[in-house]
Amino acid sequence: MKDLNFIQKKITNKICEFFDADVEKAKLYLPVGFGKSVIIVSAIRQIMKNNNNEPRIAVLSRTRMICGQIESVFMEEECNFGVALHIRDLT
Repeated sequence: MKDLNFIQKKITNKICEFFDADVEKAKLYLPVGFGKSVIIVSAIRQIMKNNNNEPRIAVLSRTRMICGQIESVFMEEECNFGVALHIRDLT
């Protein structure tokens, strides 16, 4: 995995804490170019590792471009936990 900067690591950890918490909803806003796709993939990787690859995680986005970026990061990182990537345009 690419080296995350301090803030990206902190955000990844917060996402993982949220996943294990008893909270139902959260929103995360990050500026353009901050590495959201890398953060999402890093968080998913960490969640899967911490939970013996059991969780099923869906990443939903309003735009095909964001889904494509996340897919690209998964492919670049060669994640080994059986990710099924399905991109559909629902508009």
